[in-house]
Amino acid sequence: MKKILALLAVLLVAFMVFACSPAKTTEPTKAPAGTTAGTQAPTQAPTQAPTQAPTQAPTAAPTTAPTAAPTTAPTTAPTTAPTTATTATTATTAKPEPVKPGDVYVDIDFDYDNEKIFDKKGNVVCTPVGNACVDKVEITHNGVTVEKEVLSIVDSTKKSWVECSFTNLADYEAFNAFVTENGGFTIEAFYVNVDKKNTNGIICVTEGNDTGKKPTGWGLADAAGTPYFITGTGSAWALTSKTAFKTNATDAYHVVAVYDAVAKTNSIYVNGVHKETVAANGFTASPSLGKDSTGERVFNMGAGFFLGGDPTVGSAACDFPATDLTIVDAKIYAGALNAAKVAEAYATATAEFKGSSSGTTGTTAATTPAATTPAATTPAATTPAATTPAATTPVATTPAATTTAATTTAATTTAATTTTAPRVIPSAEEAFVAAGYDLANYVKLDLKNTLTRYWNSTSATTLQGKDGDATSLKFFATARFDKLQLPVGSIIVTAEGYQYRPEGWQNTTDKNSGSRPDNVKDKVITEVTAEWWGEFAVRAFNVGAVDGTTMEAKDYAAFAIYVPKDKVVPGKGLYVDVDFDATNGVTDNKGNATFQNVGTPVVELVEVTHNGATLTV
Repeated sequence: MKKILALLAVLLVAFMVFACSPAKTTEPTKAPAGTTAGTQAPTQAPTQAPTQAPTQAPTAAPTTAPTAAPTTAPTTAPTTAPTTATTATTATTAKPEPVKPGDVYVDIDFDYDNEKIFDKKGNVVCTPVGNACVDKVEITHNGVTVEKEVLSIVDSTKKSWVECSFTNLADYEAFNAFVTENGGFTIEAFYVNVDKKNTNGIICVTEGNDTGKKPTGWGLADAAGTPYFITGTGSAWALTSKTAFKTNATDAYHVVAVYDAVAKTNSIYVNGVHKETVAANGFTASPSLGKDSTGERVFNMGAGFFLGGDPTVGSAACDFPATDLTIVDAKIYAGALNAAKVAEAYATATAEFKGSSSGTTGTTAATTPAATTPAATTPAATTPAATTPAATTPVATTPAATTTAATTTAATTTAATTTTAPRVIPSAEEAFVAAGYDLANYVKLDLKNTLTRYWNSTSATTLQGKDGDATSLKFFATARFDKLQLPVGSIIVTAEGYQYRPEGWQNTTDKNSGSRPDNVKDKVITEVTAEWWGEFAVRAFNVGAVDGTTMEAKDYAAFAIYVPKDKVVPGKGLYVDVDFDATNGVTDNKGNATFQNVGTPVVELVEVTHNGATLTV
């Protein structure tokens, strides 16, 4: 009996010890702070510190600081779970979304906490090479500095880049089909390039040394500070100028490169502003194969690209490797973005950099609530909470922390009162519809606007003006258009408060030999007629506000030109349709051409056979 009682006593003690011990599933990552900090992402250690102390006294934390512990704990724990391997797997198994022109197809993201480079769209798998890594640094743009998660490549040995492989485009033929189906493609990059001596690949995959040395592929690169766009046709390169615009070594620049498969052009925009358009007679991706950095896996150039370099055929090396490059954002779009869409992309990418005063840090306003940091440290006072009677002491300090936060809030309010309200831009499209026109019957002309530039047809055939010039700041200029691109029947629309000058040239190569056209400031709607064209063969527009306000990319919305769908559209449409009529002779159904017989041509009815069928025509 004594043995039975002794056994029961032992079992009872064991049960009590087990019941009183803490469950292993209660936030295991928060056990000794010194050991877990090293296993977590670098930025999480400071945020978890205030919440770890209460875990030693689970019953005291809710009574002393009921709001701090619960709000921090749930958000930190999940972030430590993902691993690099998980992201790579997700990217390769993600179901591709349907794509249409204008959609973002690739959106590279840089995750500092988890040290990952991945495509949010799931269409690309990224593999860093060498010193290419994710970092968190201060980025300056538009006079404002913001801390951002970025791709950082700093390597004087030129052996670092990121290999990116498409998951749904198997080879160069698939990429070519992607470009053709969507009418082109667009590359977007927001970056800082310190190297001003060499050419650095930003987002590239070009190859001119494959069989027959045929130029193929595409790339956005930076030549000693000048961003440029290059594509290969299979027989020649088409690239924008390497001297059009110079960047400095400290600021981030937003660059968009557009290949228009319909118009067969390459265009480049810097900070939302159109810089140049050049002819590109076709495009083909590279059929070449290289090797990845290990030399073991073949890198398919037609189904991938590099960040911070350009792949080399048959080699694990890299052309134009970056030595000191920071990439904030990298995207690839289906289709050719027009000027308005590029302006939108620029506004989105730089939304955090819209500071009102130069030299200020953009994070100041965002981090102003950090004045609540003293309040966040209040839970540290829960340390004495283990001795319950002393718990009232830290409670007394809580109002002091609240006072600090309140003071900061007041400072924020003062700053807000000095911020100038954004200008509201009237819409040319709304004016067009209000005038009774049906958008369904028209196509909006891509104006290819350029800020801080203007035309003077009586002095030159090139754009005038310069950055920072007081006069230039008041205008943006469109491209030049001929009668094919701007046919009779087109509608010019100006929103209220804006004016334009319709510059004109008698031909494409010489300056205007007549009078310079006057500004148009009192007409919302102007219809293009034969009289409007007059003696001119080419026309362009300088656009500005009547009150002389400095123009921005958002002002583009105040001026538009609509071309009737049954008329020609740049790169598309039927301009001349020759008809042979036994009664009326040779005519053009579109009315854009006249004909004169030479010799004795006649129009007659004959039998014509095609595809096994014979018709009299």
